[in-house]
Amino acid sequence: MYRVDDIAFDEYKVQSVEMDLESCDVHLRVLFSKEDKRIERRKSFRFETDCNVDVNKLIEELKSIIK
Repeated sequence: MYRVDDIAFDEYKVQSVEMDLESCDVHLRVLFSKEDKRIERRKSFRFETDCNVDVNKLIEELKSIIK
């Protein structure tokens, strides 16, 4: 179970990963769903990086944020 804005969701999916090449910030756009995808919410998470990014580590960090 994943909590976003005080709502519990069953699953999530990272839809896109974007990097701002000027600031090196990485934006993960995530789709949360529950009840067999009848209820969905999209949310963006921003991570400050030094342009040397391991996306898998960011996704692991995202898991700790949303649990």
